[in-house]
Amino acid sequence: MRKPLFVAGLLLALIVTMIGCTQDSPQPTEQIFAVQVNYDRSIEDGVQAGHYDSSYLGFTSQNFPDEKTAGTKSVLIHLVQFHGAMSADQVLVELDKWSLRPATLKECLAFGEERLDAQRQVAFLGSMWQEPNGDRGYPYVVREGLERYLCLGWDSNGRWNRLWSFAAVSKSDYQPASSGLQRDK
Repeated sequence: MRKPLFVAGLLLALIVTMIGCTQDSPQPTEQIFAVQVNYDRSIEDGVQAGHYDSSYLGFTSQNFPDEKTAGTKSVLIHLVQFHGAMSADQVLVELDKWSLRPATLKECLAFGEERLDAQRQVAFLGSMWQEPNGDRGYPYVVREGLERYLCLGWDSNGRWNRLWSFAAVSKSDYQPASSGLQRDK
């Protein structure tokens, strides 16, 4: 008699756990990193300072215009990870609920330079490259073995699976004026 009750209890606990793990609920994160962001530094210099094994050639100051802030500032980068695949738009809605904004390319470059230990698959949705057909690309850093890459990931529904972390900054910190450049047709 005890065995069926025990099994039923385990099944109930499993169901409750699965219901609580929807894609809309983030994993609690203790991953917050302080980085020094030099907003005066060019994109090209930031890419070079990161010593990446490979980087997307489109990361230039021309393609990602100035964020209209100056100086060097200490910024807390929050790495947020979700339970399921999400589009960039879904991630942005969730970050907004927690008074976070997506980290920008200059914040990505500072993170990439200073926090070599924290890079797995981290997307930075605060800067965007948009193709004439509407496709949107976002910077991300990734580590594969000992190699590190600075890439541009193209968003489509569910593009970002549960293995991705999203870099975010408190909205009380600097607000960027521009999120990127739309390419001419």
